[in-house]
Amino acid sequence: MATTDGPIRDALLAADGRLAMLRTVADLDLPDAWIAAGAVRNAVWDALHGYRRSTPLNDVDVVWFDRGKADDTLDRALEAQLTHAMPGVAWSVKN
Repeated sequence: MATTDGPIRDALLAADGRLAMLRTVADLDLPDAWIAAGAVRNAVWDALHGYRRSTPLNDVDVVWFDRGKADDTLDRALEAQLTHAMPGVAWSVKN
């Protein structure tokens, strides 16, 4: 995780569960892996609107890139690992 200060970083750190999600994804040690889409968008919008509680997420998109491992079966296995680590989160993984 980058150590750069800024409003997006602050919003993610303040949003319910986002830091735990980031750490859980980092534990997979995937190359070029990111939490994306609604998990980031909602955190930023919630911060901008001053919400005290995070807007619930339908899912958490994880994108990563390894040209040699583009395989839906691997993505589903990674989703299963993430679900085991954080069962209350609907993970969606795509290389």
